[in-house]
Formats: sequence, structure tokens, C-alpha cells
Amino acid sequence: MRTEVYKLFGVDVTQIPGLEFLALLLFSEVGRDLSRWKTAACFVSWLAPATVSYGGLVAGPQRHPAGRPLAPHEAKTAHRLAGIFYTMVKNQVEYDETIWEKRNEERQERHTASLKRQAQPVRLQAHPD
Repeated sequence: MRTEVYKLFGVDVTQIPGLEFLALLLFSEVGRDLSRWKTAACFVSWLAPATVSYGGLVAGPQRHPAGRPLAPHEAKTAHRLAGIFYTMVKNQVEYDETIWEKRNEERQERHTASLKRQAQPVRLQAHPD
């Protein structure tokens, strides 16, 4: 199957953890030409729409293949895998775990910095009248 998937996409997307058996299904849904999605974010949004969690209940259009709503951690994983898939196929690069781990670390650093900025006390100044 790997050989056939490689022929279809031009890269071995079966190397992406969790997509080994979904590659042909993805090809039937999106094909090899990803030009209709301008960015990975657009592709991810189309393929795995975001869900919203309200006190443990999941709302939104995203569903598991079995028909139940995806849990938030599943949705996060689906977004990550969709982004990796898009990047590999669009840029014709092979899967390299070190690249994705580095991107994960950078994403985590940005998130931490954002939280630190938000946590800084707000300094209010009196308005001169």
C-alpha cells in the first residue's frame, strides 16, 4: 500500500503517525492537488473544523468517523495531523519527526509567551481632566 500511496501523493504520507490506513481515504477526499487551499490553516479548517467545549460537552460540526463528536484532545490531534499532511503534500517533503517536534516546541514557546503577556498586570492611568 505504501508504494501506491507514494505514487498518488508523491510523498510517503503513511509515515505520519495515525494516517497509515487513512491515506487512500484522504486521497479520495482531497486528491493530490491542494491548490484550492491557500494555506495549511485553510486546509485544516476545511478538513477538521474546530469544536468548542462547554463544561465537558463538545459542540460544533466536527465528528468522529463513528458519528460521535470528537473530544477536544482528538480535535487537536486531527488539526496537527492535517497540518503535517498538507505541508508534506503541498511542499513534497518527506516526514521528519524532528521538524514537527521543533515546530511543536516553537508553538509551545509562542503560547507560553502569549500567556505571560496576558498575565502582566494592567497599569491604569488617571485620565487628566
